[in-house]
Amino acid sequence: MHTIGLFILSHWLLFLSLLIIVSLLLMNAARSSLLGFEEINPADAVLLMNHDEPLLLDVRQADDFSHGHIGTAINIPYEQLSGHISELQTNRDRKIIVYCHNGQQSAHAAALLAKQGFPDVCKLRGGLQEWRSAHLP
Repeated sequence: MHTIGLFILSHWLLFLSLLIIVSLLLMNAARSSLLGFEEINPADAVLLMNHDEPLLLDVRQADDFSHGHIGTAINIPYEQLSGHISELQTNRDRKIIVYCHNGQQSAHAAALLAKQGFPDVCKLRGGLQEWRSAHLP
């Protein structure tokens, strides 16, 4: 036990770095449970779309939505989402994949849905920008 203490004292910077890395890994693992939603990449979203028929929720502005969106997505701009929660209640038992242009607004929207009691909410990592980068339709 004395040797471990000596090692830590002699290499305190290395030990501190180890503690920081371990805490960051633990925080990343606990992130989805803390936020109330999980973040998925475009490939995982496609798998879900092929097997579970999730509700795709585009929270961009209507103009952006009309210029292109993912498959059967419905559009409720983020600013109007809290006023449309009751409309989404019929989809409470479905997985909901929320996306925006780059993932920032969809994180807020997914958190709002999770706080409203929707049990299975996902955020598309990187939004439509990453979807298009993956050359998906």
